[in-house]
Amino acid sequence: MVELVGPPSSRLRQWIQRYGVSEAFGAAAAIGGWWAVDSLTGSAIASAYGATVAEALAFYGVMWLREVVRDAHEAGRFGEPYGINAIVTTTRKLALEFGPSEILDAAAIRPLMIGLGTHYLGRNLGVLAGKFTADVAFYVPVILTFERRKGRAARRPPGSR
Repeated sequence: MVELVGPPSSRLRQWIQRYGVSEAFGAAAAIGGWWAVDSLTGSAIASAYGATVAEALAFYGVMWLREVVRDAHEAGRFGEPYGINAIVTTTRKLALEFGPSEILDAAAIRPLMIGLGTHYLGRNLGVLAGKFTADVAFYVPVILTFERRKGRAARRPPGSR
């Protein structure tokens, strides 16, 4: 069970700070991925997967870079080194946070939502509408995992990471 601590506005602000920049890059990449694959194939199905892959690469690239920088800064605060083993640990934490949700999302939910969105709303609006619809299903388990991890970190003794 995950206990959400703090007022909803504070948690929402924290989630936006954590995921917002990556989401912005992902949204732009999704549109670009759709257009690139569509211009090569003309296939709505292939284009929906192209948008999904482009979004995932942009989203996780930005998320990973931000987490590595944050964790390196945190290690430096405690005078600890931040090398390849620490980068692997950061990557593993992100995989645990996003992995289960991402598998289902990338394989089925997001391409389906983007495909339906573009079918009914046209390309640009459809890609964004499909992306945001898929985000709802994606973020429920992701945020619960993040909050659980955050709760565990808060229960650790000060100075231990």
